[in-house]
Amino acid sequence: MMQAVVVGNLINGDSLESLEDIVNDLELALVTVQDVIDRNADGASAEDSYIGVNLGLYMRHTEATIQKFREILRTSDKS
Repeated sequence: MMQAVVVGNLINGDSLESLEDIVNDLELALVTVQDVIDRNADGASAEDSYIGVNLGLYMRHTEATIQKFREILRTSDKS
């Protein structure tokens, strides 16, 4: 039996009901990740530099996922 999963907003925990809500929340999360990368960019240790690279790859993947979601939303709105 499949259990329903509730996805909540990163900031206030409100339930995200639509794909657009989820995509918007992902974009907000990327702002936070970019801030972490920016704060650790100058004079970072080798370990922090490695983490920054991984976060950068995460950002690129998530940005591409968001773009695909936006395309799906635009296509479904035209239907």
